[in-house]
Parts: sequence; C-alpha cells; structure tokens
Amino acid sequence: QQSLKHHLYGNATFLAERLHAHAPSEDSVHVLASCHFAAGEKVRAYHVLQGCHAAHNRYLLALCCLELGHLNEAERVLLGPAAPGTAGGAHAPPAEAADVPNGAAGLYLLGASRRRATSRARSNSTRTYGARTRASASLA
Repeated sequence: QQSLKHHLYGNATFLAERLHAHAPSEDSVHVLASCHFAAGEKVRAYHVLQGCHAAHNRYLLALCCLELGHLNEAERVLLGPAAPGTAGGAHAPPAEAADVPNGAAGLYLLGASRRRATSRARSNSTRTYGARTRASASLA
C-alpha cells in the first residue's frame, strides 16, 4: 500500500505478486489488480480479476471493463452473478440495483456503461443508415 501511495507501481506490483503467491485470496487479488490498474495496465488488471466475486473486486473489474470498452460485461459484473437479462443493455429492476458494489459509485459506473452502450448503438445505426442511403443514391 505504501508503494502505491508513493506511485512506485513497479515495486507495488512486485510486492502484490509475492503477497498473492504466498496467501491467495480475494483481498490479495484486489491489491494486485489495483497495482496493475494504477500503473495503467488495465488488461492485466482485467485478467487478474476474472472469476472474483467479492464486491470490491467486481467494482474494479467493472472499471476495467468500462476502460476497455466491454460495456455489456461491465453491466453484468456490476449487477452480479444472479442478474438475468443484463446483456444487450436491458435495464435492471430496482431490487437488483441494491446489489451493485460501492453504492453510488457503482451505480454511476452502471449508468456510464449504459450511456456508452446506447451512444454506440445509435452511432452504429446512423452509420448503417448512411451507408444504405449512399448505396441507394449510387444505384439511382
């Protein structure tokens, strides 16, 4: 933690790897993934967090997913393993929203993920419409 506090990410990562090798747990995974995330290694943090179920790890995994553009996965991770129908931007019932890790911060990530997914879908549909319009014009 001291190395992270002083932005010594290489040292922090080394120590976190040793900790996790000595005593593997959800907490040691969180420390290691936090080191990778702070060092800008989002892909490594993402892979380290795969399969974790603790709330603090789900939140960090959702952050990684959002940074990497895995929007549906970010939503699924935030809503937890028992969240039916979360793929494709479906909205969660209020009861499921209570299971989002880190309270308001987790709900903010959930909203950001859905906003980006909606924006991406609109952008894709606009491109498709524009391509069809250009193709129709060239045939005429």
